[in-house]
Amino acid sequence: MTQGILALVTSTGCASANALQSLTDAMHIPHLFVQRNPGGSPRTACHLNPSPDGEAYTLASRPPVRLNDVMLRLVTELRWQKFVMFYDSEYDIRGLQSFLDQASRLGLDVSLQKVDKNISHVFTSLFTTMKTEELNRYRDTLRRAILLLSPQGAHSFINEVGDGAWGPRSSAQGSLRGDSGGLQVLSARAWLEWMLEPLDAGPTAQTTKVETTAQLGSQLVPDK
Repeated sequence: MTQGILALVTSTGCASANALQSLTDAMHIPHLFVQRNPGGSPRTACHLNPSPDGEAYTLASRPPVRLNDVMLRLVTELRWQKFVMFYDSEYDIRGLQSFLDQASRLGLDVSLQKVDKNISHVFTSLFTTMKTEELNRYRDTLRRAILLLSPQGAHSFINEVGDGAWGPRSSAQGSLRGDSGGLQVLSARAWLEWMLEPLDAGPTAQTTKVETTAQLGSQLVPDK
């Protein structure tokens, strides 16, 4: 068997991965285990058993500890104090506990937001469930985001947020700050337009950038 298999590359569930790990360790076969869920989003809660003799032949890509280290280094270098982490239903957020603990010790304000298949629903639900005052306080957090989504989900998310050619800013302001005090269901374009408003109303106020991190912070969406 060792002469017929040079290496084994798998992408299975945790139980199967542990069984294959025992086999490849016993047969001394290099084993690359790609951790992912069926939807393509990275897995965070699949931990392999330590090899009894200390000679591990299984290498897990996207291991939880590395994901957390990369994200922590990212937000530290970007000097983000407040940000939101968007994740889909396939992502097991239990693996983020160590990241959240470290972020808390650093005094970072981290919010978690689950994303369903209807990406636009994420934005509209924020306006239908939160009061204007809450949104104004939350706005700075929404400018910085880490996407823990599948490649398809991240692509749809960025397209939804970054879709240009929106109408005048006054229309978004009117929808957000109506006389009734309530919030209307807004399109993602109005949401982005509202986020681009200066936080201060004075003449020296500058429009801030929308900083969106795609695929675990590997790329930042540039300003258009």
